[in-house]
Amino acid sequence: MTKKIQVTPQLVKYQKKVKNTAADLAAAAMGMTVSPGQLMAGFVELENVAERIQKAIDASDAIFNFDGRPLKSDVSKARLTQAVRVNGEVFLPIVGEDFRVVPNACLRSAIFTTGRGVQLSNAHLLSGKLEQTNDFADVVSFDYIDAQLKGYNLCQYDRKVWGTCVEFYRDKPLTKEGASEQTETNFYGFAKKMGELYGKSTHRAILASLIRLDAVQFRIRYKGWNLRGQKILNASFQDGSEHGRQRGSDLIRFQVLDGVAELCGPQGWTALHKDILTYDGLMAWIAGFYASHSRCCWLPFEYLQKMTGYPGTSKNFKQAFVAAVEKLTSASVDPSHRIREYDISADWKKIVVARKNWKIPRAVDNGADEEDTIAPRQISKP
Repeated sequence: MTKKIQVTPQLVKYQKKVKNTAADLAAAAMGMTVSPGQLMAGFVELENVAERIQKAIDASDAIFNFDGRPLKSDVSKARLTQAVRVNGEVFLPIVGEDFRVVPNACLRSAIFTTGRGVQLSNAHLLSGKLEQTNDFADVVSFDYIDAQLKGYNLCQYDRKVWGTCVEFYRDKPLTKEGASEQTETNFYGFAKKMGELYGKSTHRAILASLIRLDAVQFRIRYKGWNLRGQKILNASFQDGSEHGRQRGSDLIRFQVLDGVAELCGPQGWTALHKDILTYDGLMAWIAGFYASHSRCCWLPFEYLQKMTGYPGTSKNFKQAFVAAVEKLTSASVDPSHRIREYDISADWKKIVVARKNWKIPRAVDNGADEEDTIAPRQISKP
């Protein structure tokens, strides 16, 4: 059995460096400036080193356990990479003030869909006329993520509300299942922390979202880490009935449960820029999805539509997807998730999106390279 180690930021950085060096050696070998045999031997060796390090990372626990009384500096260092447990208390990874911790399983799946149908049902939900799903249903996701959901369907707004709840736990431990401790705020303060102006519609949207999030249960398997039939949030609130109408001073009490940390192991989560949580629909999903990756690859539009939960036709989805990608290329978008470029296959069946210095690979269809058959970047084609 592979020995488990503490995954440090330095280790992850080194693994990426070795991997890139291996790729550079392979490219140099094709240039014939040095003996190809020697360069390829170096490539193979570095590739093996990178794979060994990756196996060590994959074999590590999602939550790193500290024994005794660790130094605060050691805890903070470990939290740069993963969730930690100190004296029975579980803390999420730590990120910069402008970023939020979100598990990759929530960014690479249809857990939080892009359709507007969820929010359009708010009135039915608040009146008690919207029924929950009784059984766990499969959620479309990347092949290495197995996700199921029970309760209500969720949307990008729910991701924003949940991300705001998580932000309250930046400097304190998550809540154990069954514990009585709760985080308390009011609707005005919650809306402000979300970055929204408080008003009647905002109040009702937050209320409906909290109801959905409180009811939902997950089964998620990712990298050997499991969230088995658990809730990610407990929430209660004042409904305004005591004084006849809803007010910003109405209280919200909630718990972000420590089971969430099982999805925040090494390379299992993303530091999501807070701006992404202000986006809506496809733009929000796309920004989060590509922010959770470190390289690009060609993906079929059909597959992407299923992962986003987009309810429209294939033609409308392609146009909407490319239009959202175009918006994310703006210089006003934070560099952490800005799109540098994208390409579409000649048959308009696949797309590749690149951030920063990502290299776009050639599209391959049945073994044939499509490098020279890329369609122009336009959104008028079906």
